Amino acid sequence: MARPTSLTARAREAILDAWAAGRTAVQIAVTLGLPAWQVRNAVSLARRRGAPRAALRNAGAAWGSEPVVYSSSRAYLDASLARIRRRTQEWQQSEMGRRMAAVAVPPAEAPDA
Repeated sequence: MARPTSLTARAREAILDAWAAGRTAVQIAVTLGLPAWQVRNAVSLARRRGAPRAALRNAGAAWGSEPVVYSSSRAYLDASLARIRRRTQEWQQSEMGRRMAAVAVPPAEAPDA
């Protein structure tokens, strides 16, 4: 049996509407006078139940490695390195990765005059 929630149906709907509109859990909590953890829990529960308004905004946040049985520690290390290289390449090709690379790379030194 599911545990009863202290949120009303109206509060849950308001939370999901605000979340779908792009507001953060803290912003929603302030507006509704609720603790932010309760807003996050409501969104998480709605997401597990398949509510489209509770979609993850950062798909990478839910990333986890797939459960795999490896034949040896070498096979595990090879697979891990391949994942690291793939994700590094994805990051470098992303808009944020390109912006960070432009900021992080020091400018070439000026020639001596």
